[in-house]
Amino acid sequence: MTVEYTKLREKIFKSVQPILSKGTPKYEDHEITEAIEVFFKIIRKKVHPFLNGLSSYLEPALNNAFIEDIGQVNSLGTIADRLEAYLKKIVIICKGKSYANLERKNLVALFKELDLNSALSNQRTPTDYPALEISNMESFKGKEEYLYNLCYTRTTRNTVHDAPDWDEIQVLTRRNHILTIYIYSTLKYITQLKAATDSANPEVNDKNSEQSMLYDFITFSKTTTSIREQIISSFILHFLNKNGETEIEQLVSESNDFFDQNVSKETYNRLIEKLRIEKKVEKDKANSKFKLTSTETARIEKTQQDFAQNKEAFLTSFQEVTTKYGVEGEFDKLFDSTKKFFECNYEVDLYEALDKGVDLEKDDNDLTKEYFDYLKSITNNDEDTAQLLFLDILNVCDSNDFLLRLSASQIFTDLTNSRDFQHYVNQTRRVVFLDTQIILYALLYEIEEELNTNYENLYFKIIEELILFSKANKTIELNFAPSYIGEVSHHLKRALALIPYDTIVDNEVKLSNNVFYEYFWWMKSKEIVEKEYSFAEYMEDYFKLYETDIYDDNFRGIVNSNIYDFLKRIDINIPEIPRYSQNDIDNATNILISSIRKNNSKPKYGLVLKNDALMACHLSNKRIHLIEPVFLTWDKGFTAFRKEYVEKFSRTEILVWHLFNPAKFLNHISLLKMKINPQAVTNEFLSIMDSLTFREQVGTIYDVQSKFIELSSSDGSIARKNIKILKEIFETEFENVIDNKDELQNYLLKDVANALDDVISKLLDYLQKEENDLSLNDYRKIMKESNLFEDFSKIVLTEIKDDYGSSGEGVKLDNLIKFISEKKKKAV
Repeated sequence: MTVEYTKLREKIFKSVQPILSKGTPKYEDHEITEAIEVFFKIIRKKVHPFLNGLSSYLEPALNNAFIEDIGQVNSLGTIADRLEAYLKKIVIICKGKSYANLERKNLVALFKELDLNSALSNQRTPTDYPALEISNMESFKGKEEYLYNLCYTRTTRNTVHDAPDWDEIQVLTRRNHILTIYIYSTLKYITQLKAATDSANPEVNDKNSEQSMLYDFITFSKTTTSIREQIISSFILHFLNKNGETEIEQLVSESNDFFDQNVSKETYNRLIEKLRIEKKVEKDKANSKFKLTSTETARIEKTQQDFAQNKEAFLTSFQEVTTKYGVEGEFDKLFDSTKKFFECNYEVDLYEALDKGVDLEKDDNDLTKEYFDYLKSITNNDEDTAQLLFLDILNVCDSNDFLLRLSASQIFTDLTNSRDFQHYVNQTRRVVFLDTQIILYALLYEIEEELNTNYENLYFKIIEELILFSKANKTIELNFAPSYIGEVSHHLKRALALIPYDTIVDNEVKLSNNVFYEYFWWMKSKEIVEKEYSFAEYMEDYFKLYETDIYDDNFRGIVNSNIYDFLKRIDINIPEIPRYSQNDIDNATNILISSIRKNNSKPKYGLVLKNDALMACHLSNKRIHLIEPVFLTWDKGFTAFRKEYVEKFSRTEILVWHLFNPAKFLNHISLLKMKINPQAVTNEFLSIMDSLTFREQVGTIYDVQSKFIELSSSDGSIARKNIKILKEIFETEFENVIDNKDELQNYLLKDVANALDDVISKLLDYLQKEENDLSLNDYRKIMKESNLFEDFSKIVLTEIKDDYGSSGEGVKLDNLIKFISEKKKKAV
């Protein structure tokens, strides 16, 4: 968010001036204006670690309350909550009290400490006059020293978080009363507060600096037909502001030097004429020189003031983060590294748009890892601390977009020669294909819309924003390849397979990372649904699926129509995909397998492998796509895969399809409109970091066990028996080597789950190969007997434990295959 300080100060003045100019004591307009300036300085002034973060909360809330989101209760709640912190700052600055003396003081006690109302200060018990209660409020109207406003402020702070049913007028009225107390308390101590802030004026950037010009280039709520023209026009305006009247020849020379290019005088004549029509530039008839109009001079002055204020606020918050983690000595390097990090990621976007993705040495995945490694190096190589530091930096950037906006505009100045990019920007339609994971979260969209749980899941929030964005922008066409429908069906089937665990396993344990189960677990943990509400009921209520469907031979047919109908309702198309030759698919599959091995990516098997190969074939088919398609995925393996695929089969062509993660795509489209969406940027990097370091690559032990049990089961009764057998075997075995219960649970859910997943995936892959003597049905027939399933499970467990002590070659299937073969012979 960019806080529009000039506009915000004006809005605050208009909200408090009618009260402060008529109250007792009365204040003149110039006094109120001065107090508002001091108010912002006190918000940022450092007085104590527990109070120094005030600006990062209060300033965005004020911007929302007065400009962005007027009349909403959320912003009012933040403003009301932070008044105590603000008053404590005044007490510390003006009365020399320590934070320890103020820590437990509530709002009324602080009113008395600052003697904001003498009658209140003389109060001996809370029930004495003037008791600041709603029932007494009307009697305080017209009383001296803003007693009515103090009462209004206190009652608002006490009730704002109880979900009050206030209309917009009530919210605005309460907002104005609270701001009156903020400014009144500042006015009462204005002399001391001015002295405290004047002695430590922050460094303000040169008004005419290159940074200020670049910052102004990214404008809000304004699209442009030519980015190139907007960049050069921005330079012209700032140059005229700095140098005054200037001849056209000098503008041409200075601009070409700045952008290191050779643009004709005719181009500048055309741009200046456009600026003249827009009443930004005027020509002196006497000497034919150009200068800014008074209106444009005032606009640039406001922009530069906002630039300085946003920079000051950002650096204050950034400094607080470095202090929090004890890396104050790294401030300059950390700031520069963070700026460079964002610039490099924007550069990746531009390369992607210019069809140069194949030539990039680093993608956003590499850049993020590199930056994260730097954060680890300054936090004693503690990955957890580095993660928290990164999250705090992202939070600062989310609440104040100064660095994001500056970094983006710095990179965009390189585009003044790029006609290719302008062609890309001017595309009126974007055809977007979605990966399976995106659709899984999209399937939760209507449930969330109905229940309105405010689901706190990063990936869901991103996809929710993508769906809403596509609904609002009909130029974005979302598509899902029909070949991927089977993968969605598989995830729903995996969810149904967890139903028996819901009754057998301890309810305190989160059973699964399955997308559908995670949402159910969220609702249970937040008590949105009854404690007795079962996972089976949830799957039936919202997906119309039953546990018995797992064992139906036509399971995919059962769920496919539901998936098609749902996607249609949220405007996601399922287009027909042409048939591709087996040779084309095999070639793409082989490249994908090679890329996975070479880059140590997560292995893929069976249909998942073939579906991704088919997707690459289709995205690369220029005969089908008149517009270069976009593919959205969280699968980082696609970056290397695409590069190898294009280098092998499209050597004479430029890259023909674009690749983004969903949050990066949302941010990218916003940038094309000269906007910054801080939340999309921070979500983008959170999703990248999550995939790099923080999120398990497979599910829990129960996810993998359910896959194992499904291989051996053909009905629910056998599945339940096998669950109990497997649960006892694993927990008993690992309980012998791990004493701590929490450590055991963590071990089972992570390391053992990964190892078991490796076994099951390899076994499934083996049994599905036509050239083998064994089949999946052979295995299932044998495993219907509980004693055989138990014996086989113990062999699996031995293989896993042996693998941990081996040279790292991975799990071998020899003993498992031998067991199945022997039992098959006996059965015959």
